[in-house]
Amino acid sequence: MKKTVERPVTMSDELSCPACNSSNVTRGERKNVIRVRPFGDQFTVSVANDLCGICGEEGDFEGKNDAIVEAALDERRKQVAKEVIEELQSKGLSMAECERAFGLPPRTMARWKTGSLTESALALLASIKTLPWLVQVAQENFSKEAAEREVLAQARALVATESSSSSVLVSFLSAADVQRSTHYNESKVVLANWNESIARVEAKNISPFATGSEANAFTRQSVRPSA
Repeated sequence: MKKTVERPVTMSDELSCPACNSSNVTRGERKNVIRVRPFGDQFTVSVANDLCGICGEEGDFEGKNDAIVEAALDERRKQVAKEVIEELQSKGLSMAECERAFGLPPRTMARWKTGSLTESALALLASIKTLPWLVQVAQENFSKEAAEREVLAQARALVATESSSSSVLVSFLSAADVQRSTHYNESKVVLANWNESIARVEAKNISPFATGSEANAFTRQSVRPSA
C-alpha cells in the first residue's frame, strides 16, 4: 500500500499526541494508493495524518484509518463487480445466461450487481475479469475441448500482439518448455516457430495438452528456435 503524505491542514484542540500527550496537534491527511483484491486494480483514498507540534509524532491519532480504508475497499469492490457484469452485458450476454453457464441460482448476478457480494462471488467475478473467455468455456459445460480451443485462441492473440513486451512473450513460451531469451530478436524467432506450431497442431488435430510421446516430440521440435 503506497502512501503519499500531504501537509497538515488544520489545528485541533480535541486531539492529543499519543507519545507526549500534548494537545498541540495539527490534523492532516495523506493519500494512500490501495490495491483492490481480488481484482488487482488500484485507487486512492484520503486518510488521517495527524502531527504533534511538540515531539513530532505523526500518524492516525484517533485510530480511524483502518475503518476508512476498509469502507473504501468495500465500495470499490462493489463498483468493480458492477463494471464486470455490465461489461458482460455490453457484449450481449445477459445475467441469466451467465447464471445458467456457471450453475448459479436465478437473480444471483442481479444481487451482485447491486452490491450484495460474498468472497466466492468476488473470486468468480475476478476470474471472469482476468480471463473473460472462461464464460465461453462455462457455456460449453467446461469441456476440455472448449478450454483447449480458447487457450489456443489466446495464444494466437498473444503472439499476434506486436506491442507485447519481450519478457511477457518469452515468459509465456517458457510454459511450452522453451528456454528463456533475453534478446528481443531471439524471442521473435521463437514466437514465429510457436505460431507455426499452433497451426500445425490444429491441422493435425493434436491436443496442445496431449501427453503422448508423438505430441510432446512434435511440440518440442516445433517451438525451439534454430541454432
